[in-house]
Amino acid sequence: MSPGQAPPYDAVSPGVPPATAAETIVLPADPEAVESTLSRERDIAAVIVEPSGAVAGAVPLPAGFLRALRGFTAAHGVCLIFDEVITGFRWSPGGAQQAYGIQADLVTLAKILAGGLPGGAVAGRREILDALGAAASTGRRIRHPGTFNANPVSAAAGITCLDVIRDGAAHAHCNALAGDLIEGMNACLARRGVRAAAYGETSRFNLAFHPRLVPGDPASLTRVSPDTLRQQPGTPLADSLTLALLLQGVHLFIGLGGFVSTAHVPQDIARTVDALEAALASVAPLLPTA
Repeated sequence: MSPGQAPPYDAVSPGVPPATAAETIVLPADPEAVESTLSRERDIAAVIVEPSGAVAGAVPLPAGFLRALRGFTAAHGVCLIFDEVITGFRWSPGGAQQAYGIQADLVTLAKILAGGLPGGAVAGRREILDALGAAASTGRRIRHPGTFNANPVSAAAGITCLDVIRDGAAHAHCNALAGDLIEGMNACLARRGVRAAAYGETSRFNLAFHPRLVPGDPASLTRVSPDTLRQQPGTPLADSLTLALLLQGVHLFIGLGGFVSTAHVPQDIARTVDALEAALASVAPLLPTA
């Protein structure tokens, strides 16, 4: 549901057959647009959304959007799919569903389910998943081959990982450090008068730079469009800042952001904020300032 490009969202990535593209509708994260489309298009099978917002949370969803989406899809008999490749088990022990208190019909999970080893799963309502056994109407089975199906090493690693995160202590540790990191980064941006903000949910953090932002104030992100946030990585400023941070010993994992893990400690957070301070000084001519 989050835009992959500017409106009207009709650009097709190379390699996607026209027939496949014709069966897909890409909408902005706008409740009115979703409700209107579901009311008008009566042959929609499913709505899939990254519940963190696009680009692993770099483009946050509007407040209340997921709950509205659950209501719309339920009312129209449309399957709601959460892409929890990022949020699954990171946002909470129960992923985004538990964190937001919203249950999807299907959920996709990636290698975190296997403790970082190759693996993944689709979870969901029994009446949908039963078709993997045999469809009630025809008795025919949906094929589900996989290189790592029933891989004992991945299964053992996954069970161990899930046991570690079961009580939520790991999440509390990572979320607290990420909060400290975002606060420290914003203090740094405000101190230097850089029109930028650090933001994020749970253990995810992001940086955004734009002349309309208030230095160090994530609330001002509403002043810039979702596409502007999505396009932050790959700009000359982002490339230069990434290299400047590398010289300070800090690697931004995803574009202008990353994740805090159980391996991090408070000293890592302080070091990262100090690195940002030094990196900003070295790329000063490129920065939008107040």
